[in-house]
Amino acid sequence: MKIFKIAVIIALLLPACSCVPLSSFYPLWDEQHAAFESRLLGEWREKYSSDDGGLKFTELAGKTYLVTLEEKNNSGKTIEYFYTANLVRLEKHLFLDFISNEASIDKLIAEESHTMVLMHFFAQINLDGNTLKLALLDDEAFEKKVLKREIDLPLLKREKTILLTAETAKIQQVLSRLAEDKDLWGAPTVMYRVPAP
Repeated sequence: MKIFKIAVIIALLLPACSCVPLSSFYPLWDEQHAAFESRLLGEWREKYSSDDGGLKFTELAGKTYLVTLEEKNNSGKTIEYFYTANLVRLEKHLFLDFISNEASIDKLIAEESHTMVLMHFFAQINLDGNTLKLALLDDEAFEKKVLKREIDLPLLKREKTILLTAETAKIQQVLSRLAEDKDLWGAPTVMYRVPAP
């Protein structure tokens, strides 16, 4: 599941970074911190990879986004992956709470006969006109801060997979406090709005 859900997005969002986004059992989003930015709607691509793929945000019911990740595989065929995302405002910072779209997962499960547990992963965003910066929460950087007792949240680790198991309110407190910690978030990927045809 982790490979399907996050390995693909890493290729687009973190081209110059070896970090992996931290998976979470609980969401970052809740009603109290819900936000919605219509400026996110539309298609976004990296400046120099307009043919390689991009992100498309469309609005779903309840101020939720359907995020379509489009990329080309090794044979040049375009593949789409679908995520549901909720925007979260913690003080002055905006975050996206991603989870694989259930309809996409249901199709995969039907084809592969697997049982999967969907996990969340988080990105901090900065939206400035036609520029979108996304920085994913890095699992190894987060684990290091937990081991140094700079963060007091529970993690589960199995081989190379790290899972955050804290509940929503506690995650919000920590991410709000550490929103400007560049080591925790890494370098953002800069994307640009694709003009509507």
